[in-house]
Amino acid sequence: DKINSNDLGEGNYLCFQFKSEQFNRCSKMRCRTKLPYMGALEDYNDFQIAVNKILGRPLVKEYEVRFKRTINAINLELPTTTTIPEQTIHTVQTGETLSDIAQKYGVTVDAIKQANGLIDDTIDPGQKLVIPSGSTTTIPTGTTVPPRTCDMNMACRSKLGIQTQFQKHGVMEFIETTKPAVVRLMGGFDRTAEIKQKSPCTFIVGINWDTSFPDKNGDPSIKAQEWFDKNHENIKNSFIDCWEGYNEFVPDRDKAEQEMRWFSQFEIKRMQLLESIGKKACIGTFSTGNPPEFNWWLYFKDAVDYATKNGHYLSLHEYDSPRMNTNFGSDGMGWTTGRYRRVYSMFGFSLPLVITESGIDSGGCPGTCGWRSHTDANSYIEDLKWYDSVLKQDSYVIGAAIFHYGQYGWESFEIHPELIGDNGNNGPLVSYMNSLTC
Repeated sequence: DKINSNDLGEGNYLCFQFKSEQFNRCSKMRCRTKLPYMGALEDYNDFQIAVNKILGRPLVKEYEVRFKRTINAINLELPTTTTIPEQTIHTVQTGETLSDIAQKYGVTVDAIKQANGLIDDTIDPGQKLVIPSGSTTTIPTGTTVPPRTCDMNMACRSKLGIQTQFQKHGVMEFIETTKPAVVRLMGGFDRTAEIKQKSPCTFIVGINWDTSFPDKNGDPSIKAQEWFDKNHENIKNSFIDCWEGYNEFVPDRDKAEQEMRWFSQFEIKRMQLLESIGKKACIGTFSTGNPPEFNWWLYFKDAVDYATKNGHYLSLHEYDSPRMNTNFGSDGMGWTTGRYRRVYSMFGFSLPLVITESGIDSGGCPGTCGWRSHTDANSYIEDLKWYDSVLKQDSYVIGAAIFHYGQYGWESFEIHPELIGDNGNNGPLVSYMNSLTC
């Protein structure tokens, strides 16, 4: 009539007999959870038990035990569901991290891990998490905790978004009106709390623009530390979901293996440094069609494996011209836009992907290479709709940032005002994005 020295009172109890080596860890959902919360996590476990232990869905021999006692004890009468006072259940969205969720609810990452029996920071889309009350999180001085939480079913929404530097009118109105899947910022990091208030489900990517690549002959760990030290203030004081490093790294062809392996180690160290302050990385940020040889990805695989294991992201750029589907194959994969499908198919990648630049580009020249030099607004909208339809077929894709809205010097790429209206809250792109609902 005792389990682990706990006296059991009158009632029905479902008990489990197992050995320590029988603990399992599920690959697609976390099964480890403290038993007082199992009643709330009915999708994971359909049993109840009163002993405060952590189980990992063990292989068990189960039997029913009846006790008739009048002493004080925890007494669960099956099949009553456990009620958890002052608790919130959060369903993990694609691309979310524990740090994101902690910020949204104003609790600490450790509090969420403790409440759910998590042994690391790994979570999966669709997973249900108990959000404990009574905890607080340390918020950087001068920032405001976004008061809203993501309650939108993003699976039904457009996966399009924007890159911006807030240099045109109406950017925040566009974000509030369309609730874009992704926003890439190259500045304006002090506005991330406002973005999360107006569109809490938007995934924000940050990059501190720096065209001076590090010396690829130097120690990659030292170079990553230099990047971190240089950008630390912006990183810690914003609600960015992932931080990119250097934009469009391209190795020398005659040193491809050496330099891709160097970059892989640089990105691993950068991820570790970001983890030390509770942040995440978007690694890679390769330009359209790069790496040019698919086997070069093998030299970057250590970084991809580390990112996959530790909840980071891959970022790529995808353009085409004169239309966005010009080099898209009949096999459903592309050589420029849609190239990510070839990479994920060849190497079996599973980490979340963010396309941090996309659109029409015939060569990277600011004045004449963008969509305005190749087509009109109506045709460009049709191209973006097509690309969105491709992205929406792949659950690992968080979204694609259209280059660009509000960045001076690249006028042939500018989508304001033709696609989004003078104030950012109307126009064909806004109408299309708002037409996709559940």
